[in-house]
Amino acid sequence: MNLQQIEVFLEIAETGSFTAAGNNLGYTQSRITQMMKALEEEFGFRLFIKDHFGSSLSEAGLNLLPTIRQLSKDKNHVFEKVSEINGLRVGSLQLGTYLSCAVNWLPDVLSVFHSMYPNISINISETGWQEIRQGLKERTLDIGFISNPFTQDLEFLPLYEDPIVTILPKGHPLTAYERIPVKEIENYDFILSSIDYDNDITRVFGDNNVTPKVSIYSSNDFHQIQMVRNGLGIGMLPQMILDCYKDSSIVARPLDPPQSRVLGIALPSFDGIGPITREFIRLFKDYHGIGDDNLIP
Repeated sequence: MNLQQIEVFLEIAETGSFTAAGNNLGYTQSRITQMMKALEEEFGFRLFIKDHFGSSLSEAGLNLLPTIRQLSKDKNHVFEKVSEINGLRVGSLQLGTYLSCAVNWLPDVLSVFHSMYPNISINISETGWQEIRQGLKERTLDIGFISNPFTQDLEFLPLYEDPIVTILPKGHPLTAYERIPVKEIENYDFILSSIDYDNDITRVFGDNNVTPKVSIYSSNDFHQIQMVRNGLGIGMLPQMILDCYKDSSIVARPLDPPQSRVLGIALPSFDGIGPITREFIRLFKDYHGIGDDNLIP
């Protein structure tokens, strides 16, 4: 098995098509077919199943996928190490992040990083916690900016405690409260973030024995704000989201008891991270003045 075969295997697994993989990687379809046939002969079993829908991984191929992804990541680390020796001249960095972190934390740091390492490409995926967690576990992401995943399969560096508040349309009865009792939420239609996108709000309800009267599920924070503004229900969002979106037609109130999420950097492991990832984290911490308490001021 060689590096080209690893690359082709992963591209077919991603696209579900020999033709698309060839187009993306610059190989003819016949060359792609030859490389995968040679790999199957080397392994002694089929890797892909072809039908009229395309090409999908066989059971054996699915079993191999995490290992081959790790091999690809190790290959990238080798090239990153060479880049480190040469002064981090080339390479890539894959970031998964909440939108709030992307807007509030990353632009200035990325500007500094790019000025120092202009030939390192950066790919940013703005998505929910479940996709970021999965990407880190599968090593398709290098760094995740998420809330504490409360799981043993990832390393987590806490950075910032972000208050969670209730959002209401103007004139709503709950605006009479300075701090809204969490239990009061049960009495009103509620717009809830999908759990795959944001599990922090669901955690708040679980911790406080509250069952919200969910009228709408949403996987977009700004859509939730728009729906609250139009009287479709009340919502609950982290303060950092509201800092990105100023709207005088909604009212934000803290909760009683106070609720928050802890944002930070998630990694597959603190050990064995590549030099590019390590350098980005160093710059990020330096820029934000993160000291021994590990919290952004």
